Formats: sequence, structure tokens, C-alpha cells
Amino acid sequence: MQTTLRIGALRHWVWIAGAAALLAVASGPAPAATFPDLYTVTVELPSNTPNRQTASDRLGMAQLLTRITGRRDAASAPELAPLIESASTYVTSRSRIDRESDTVGFNSAAIVGELERANWPVWGAERPLTLLWIAVDFGDGQRALMGATATTDEWSSELTSLMTQLREELDVVASERGLPITYPLLDLEDRAAIGFAEVWGGFEGLVSAASERYSADGVLVGRVAVTTFGPEVRWSFLADGRSSAVLGSDARGGVDWLADQYAAEYSTIGGARIAHIAVLDVTGLDEYGRVMSYLESLSVLQLVDVEGFEGTTLRLRVAARGDDRVVERVLTLGGVLVPSASEPFTDPIDGLVFRVTGARDGQ
Repeated sequence: MQTTLRIGALRHWVWIAGAAALLAVASGPAPAATFPDLYTVTVELPSNTPNRQTASDRLGMAQLLTRITGRRDAASAPELAPLIESASTYVTSRSRIDRESDTVGFNSAAIVGELERANWPVWGAERPLTLLWIAVDFGDGQRALMGATATTDEWSSELTSLMTQLREELDVVASERGLPITYPLLDLEDRAAIGFAEVWGGFEGLVSAASERYSADGVLVGRVAVTTFGPEVRWSFLADGRSSAVLGSDARGGVDWLADQYAAEYSTIGGARIAHIAVLDVTGLDEYGRVMSYLESLSVLQLVDVEGFEGTTLRLRVAARGDDRVVERVLTLGGVLVPSASEPFTDPIDGLVFRVTGARDGQ
């Protein structure tokens, strides 16, 4: 790493350099909501499928391309057809779950390289965490909220069956799209703050307030009405104090819509570029380690070099995928950094400025 120090930074650098080995051991990364095993997919095929391994690899690649690019049409794109045809050459692991299900792991670096060469978007592992509030009106006076516990003894067998089916559909599409989701605990704290009527009635203020404890990046609200034609879902999305109507009338529609929106905001096209970042209020060794470990854990940054340390301001030179807008959004996902409007130097820099979480402009 090549480091350039400004005047007055040396005393800071002495204790940082002396503690570097300790930080490598003691300071684990503080990642954003990271989708686990992003490049490993589960595929289902009939047990008697000819050339099962090849078929499994190709189907897995087709599913993976949608997850990684954020595009539902990725598997049918002519420019990505060679990736599917030669899927087996990118496989790093295979395992059989049962007679009709396999898991297939793929080489992430090789696939990202091919997507960059094809000028297709790449959506990294750091993704927004979404909290799902699902209110179900089953009819006959049966109403329920879906929580972290899959089922409850309070439900009838028919309602339990419906809730189980809905939960499985939501979890499957979230896995297919690589979308981290969570459900409310529905414990005493939740029940004191909100109930079925508030979720069903669209009381956005109450839903947002009840959601704060989960530190999610967005809240997806589904209202499921059971009709003679089957369940019908009305979706809405809450984030940053704003609400959006969501297209889609089934269990899959809301999650698919949300994944499309997130992919458009957080995916990148092309290789890495050099960018500059300033982090304010780095006042101690713990904060330095926290910031550096976090940045080095992010897939959107391929290189993180220290350029200087002046006062409590850390200046960095990074190799980043995506423009400043995308980089800023990804870097704020982990709860470690927040954007700052302050100018850290007398000579303006062409880059992004952040504060360590908890610090405020003007402090």
C-alpha cells in the first residue's frame, strides 16, 4: 500500500501502524446486510433428467444470472448465452439435497469478469435488508399477521396451511432474487405498538414506528385477502419516510418488484475506477479499525489505500465499481458510515465525504 501523509498526520500514523497487526485480529468487518452464499443456488430437476449434472449446472447459472444482475431477462439474453452453455466450467461445488434438488456453487470472480466484459450490471453481495409486514384476512373472522415464527397454535389448520404456503413462496422468491428479508417478532413490544388493523389499514406512521427496532433499510407491506378465486395481495413499500404503491397482486409480485428497484439503485456496470473518500470524526484506534475493516469487506471496493490522516479526518483512495451515487448508497448500508455535507479540507476534493456513525455535522 502506498501512503501519502499530510503535515500533522504523523503522530496519528504512528499508533495506527503500531496497532495494524492487532487490528487485523481484533477488528472483524462490520458488513452491510449481506446475502449469504450469493453464488450458490438451489435447483430442482426431475430425478430422471438426462445428463442431470450438466442440466443442473445450466439451470443454476440461469438462476444465478438473475440474482447477480438483478435482471429477470438475464437468462434469455443472447450475450449471456455462452455463460449458460458453458456453466460447468464455472462450477466450484456441487451437492445433492435429495432426488430432485441440488445445490451448485459458482466462481464469483470469473462470472463478474464475464458480466463486466458483456457490459451487464453486477449487483454485489451487500444488499438492503427489508422487513416484511404481511396481514392476512382469511375470512370467517380469521385475521393474522405473519411473524418470525412460522406458525402458531392460535390459527386454524386452514389458516396455518395458507400462511405456510405464503411464507414458502416469499422465501423462495427472496432467495431467487438474492434479497435479504426478515419478519417481525410479533412479541409483546410489537403487539403493544401495532396490530392487524393498523397494518391492514395502511397506517404508515405506525408501521414505520414499529419497524424502527429492526434497523431495516425498507419495509414491504402486504395485505392478503382470501377470495373465491384465491389469495389477492395489495403491496406497498415504505422507505426514507416515503411510500410507494407496488405492482403485483400475488405473493411473488411484491418481492420481485422490490428486487427490481434495488438492483437498479445498487448494481454497477463496468470495471473498477479510482475514487477518493474522506471519513470524518475518526477519533481513535477502535474507530479507525471499524472503518477500515468495514470498507475492506465490501465487494464494491476492490482496493482501499490510505492517502492521508489530518486531525480526525481519514482520506482514502479506493478502486470502486460504480459511480459515486451507487458507491455512496452501498457504503451507507452497513450502519458504519453516513454521508456528510461538510467539506473536510481547505482544498476541495473530488470525492465522497462520510462521518462515522453517531457523529453529527458541526460537532
